[in-house]
Amino acid sequence: MAFCTDSLIKHRGFIVGAASAAKSVDSQTFRGMAIYTNSEYYIWLIALYSYPEILNSGGIMEKGHSALRKGRHSQSGQIYIVTTTTFSRRPVFKDWTLCRHICKEFNDQSNSEAFTLLAWVLMPDHVHWLLQLAGQQDLSSVIRYLKSASAARVNQSGIHQGRLWASGFHDRAIRRETDILPAARYIVMNPVRAGICRRVGHYPFWDAIWL
Repeated sequence: MAFCTDSLIKHRGFIVGAASAAKSVDSQTFRGMAIYTNSEYYIWLIALYSYPEILNSGGIMEKGHSALRKGRHSQSGQIYIVTTTTFSRRPVFKDWTLCRHICKEFNDQSNSEAFTLLAWVLMPDHVHWLLQLAGQQDLSSVIRYLKSASAARVNQSGIHQGRLWASGFHDRAIRRETDILPAARYIVMNPVRAGICRRVGHYPFWDAIWL
């Protein structure tokens, strides 16, 4: 499916188009678009409309965290896209040995009594999770636990010491069942959009339950 370059999507007060995308998203994301096929670009546009916070995860973390505290109630069975960054956005996950420890922790915690990790991707300075709450703990408690457990594993390895994760996170609830798989696909495509690799299969630090 082809798109003309002046195709526009209006969302939250700003306009994103094929010709002006570089002005609205980070440069790494835009560079990653260069290797897209038409169908993948279509998925990118739809995902941008539905999940814009994934493309700009650093600037709105605290806003989303505050919004959850002010009245967005997490509930058992609800599925969320959650994004959080490393402390000071340091690219600590460029260290592949450190990444293996983090990924091992995510795999160990993938199906706990409190939540299920449906999909996730570890990027150099942030992580995206697609998770479903399964118990009585709220989303904030689950994210604190994931951060604490992964940081403890890394610190025990001796590879990294000190604070690993930034405070707060951004979340978006998945309201429709038909949105779950597209959200997972979008999450695992992050390394491709960032220009880290050309194909998802070339990047080792992600997982999804559908594989």
